Amino acid sequence: MNLGSFNVRICLGIHAPGIKDYKMALQVAHNVLLAHGKVVRLYRKMNLKGKIGITLNVLTSYPFTSDEKDVLAAKINDGFVNRWFLDPVLKGSYPEDIVKLYKEQNILPEILEEDMEIIKEKIDFLGINYYTRGVVKYDENAYPLKVAGSRSR
Repeated sequence: MNLGSFNVRICLGIHAPGIKDYKMALQVAHNVLLAHGKVVRLYRKMNLKGKIGITLNVLTSYPFTSDEKDVLAAKINDGFVNRWFLDPVLKGSYPEDIVKLYKEQNILPEILEEDMEIIKEKIDFLGINYYTRGVVKYDENAYPLKVAGSRSR
């Protein structure tokens, strides 16, 4: 599953039923990661032969200009698209800067401490799909991340 793209599409209401709800999208993404961790645990418990892991879509976020606000927008976009999925699986926690941002915007999903132990269940591989880059800029009016883009330059 393409979680980063999945998250973006839910937030923007691109797919049916067209709901634009960041908090719901983040909760769904968390639940998908939790389900992944539970499946990895079950796979290990069943002593199945083979490898188990996760494949994520990532993109490199570049600032539209060298302005510090655009540089920050690129970091936030990286947190939204990449680190929100990579960090819990590989480190056992969500990225602190993005958690802080989501708390400030009152869109942080419900995350239980025990969830993180499940999500960070050891995987055998990390697959990466890399299709495109993102060029973003700071936009005061872009809710909730203040990031506009992904334009090619």
